[in-house]
Amino acid sequence: MKHAIVAVALLTFADFASSCSLSASREFRVNRPLREAQGTGRILVKSLNFVPSMGGGTSCDGLGLLSVQLEGQGVNTATMRKMGYFLRPKSGVVNEKLFPRHAIAPFVSESDSVSVSWGWSRATPTQDGEYHWVLELVPVTKQGALMPGTEFCASSDNWCSSWAPGR
Repeated sequence: MKHAIVAVALLTFADFASSCSLSASREFRVNRPLREAQGTGRILVKSLNFVPSMGGGTSCDGLGLLSVQLEGQGVNTATMRKMGYFLRPKSGVVNEKLFPRHAIAPFVSESDSVSVSWGWSRATPTQDGEYHWVLELVPVTKQGALMPGTEFCASSDNWCSSWAPGR
């Protein structure tokens, strides 16, 4: 399933390679200074697809992709579509510059699911050759209101099965 999603995503992310490119979420512009939001809603990670580095001798060698499907808890889909999302590395990411400093806009599917995607080139694994990333997804409105962040795990092996948020 991961490779099918990546194959679909190999469309338009021109910074990486001339014949292989990734489709990633576009920049989301925040119009006001960032501030903490008031309220109880939360946006969670429903599912994710993580391919840290493609290989196999193709023009896509070294490119990676993370696609995160979102789910609202006390937040409806219409509101989630209008928000941006900061994708912040918390631990395990060797080169934090792989991730954007700006918020990214979501994709909305025909089935009304909301997701964000980000691609990179040449991620560095840990010393054991694996990727054990803890990331945080922080929703933001156009007016700069930051909702509570949600930590999640993405790994190239089964490391996430023993991971717990806040660990």
